[in-house]
Amino acid sequence: MPADVSYSRATERRLLRFALWQAWGMKCYWCDVPKTYLDVEIDHIVPKGLDQTQLQQALKDYGLPADFDLHDPANLAPICDPCNGRGRKGPNTYSGAAVVLDHLRKAGELRGKVVRTVLDFRKGGDVAKALLELASADTLVAAVRDHFRAYFPAVASTAASIDPALLDLPIYRELNIDCGYPVRIDLESRFAHELWFLEGFLDCDLETALVEPLGGLMRQLTMEMEHGLQGHSEFEPIDVGPPVPYVFDVRLIEIHVPREALGSEIEIELVLRFDGGLTSSATRYADDGSERLELQGEAEVSGTVLVQGTWSADNGLSLSDDVIPEQDIKIDTWLE
Repeated sequence: MPADVSYSRATERRLLRFALWQAWGMKCYWCDVPKTYLDVEIDHIVPKGLDQTQLQQALKDYGLPADFDLHDPANLAPICDPCNGRGRKGPNTYSGAAVVLDHLRKAGELRGKVVRTVLDFRKGGDVAKALLELASADTLVAAVRDHFRAYFPAVASTAASIDPALLDLPIYRELNIDCGYPVRIDLESRFAHELWFLEGFLDCDLETALVEPLGGLMRQLTMEMEHGLQGHSEFEPIDVGPPVPYVFDVRLIEIHVPREALGSEIEIELVLRFDGGLTSSATRYADDGSERLELQGEAEVSGTVLVQGTWSADNGLSLSDDVIPEQDIKIDTWLE
């Protein structure tokens, strides 16, 4: 494969980001959640900021050659901003971690596809460049939105004349919920009809209704985290402070709304998949009892839960705070 498709070509990073996003299924590779092109950036799976000693150790841990090119597509993937921060990927090397090895394997498999996309784009001339400009446009700017409203129908019409399916693309939106900590819930366009029924027809306020079940979920995770941290001390009990989420992402994966049975009360079920990190203070006595040790408790949590509730004309949407695990909740804890 040509070696000039590389992160080191600064003038083509926007194109490389597009090629990576497309090759990885329009998802963040770290959380596996669908993202728009504008929501991702390029990540180096083996971090590019390592010093020489750290780099050589990382390459050894991952079974990579000493001349492995960190800027090659075989080490690049699309990542969203929350996953590139504290508690997720960040600058960590995760020495020998199976998850990183899996990502490197997949990046190697997708390398050819990424390179072909970049090479095809270079042959595309002005049309390819114009389409990439459209995909990269900052739609938070009012003038840009006005231009899209005025001129994009012509582009859409041309696309539909080639293949109507080109306009049938997934659209993602988010709910931003404050239940004592910030939570972002990703919604996919495949639930457009159900969401319209809940929000448009039944006038449900999902952001308000989900505060209680998310609070119930966090109480469950808090107990699990405290129990897990206690297991790290063989002799002395650990005093654990209230856990605080520093990142907590939720994705709606199922909605069950029996629209065919409209009545004064409607049963509603939501299935949520979550992924996040918690931190808390932790103290315990040293094994010899000589001093009180100040520690930091950390946990990575993930799982799928069922949220049940009802809608009525009198009370609106009410969701239970007693969430039901659909599968075992995974929680990994450690002390620092």
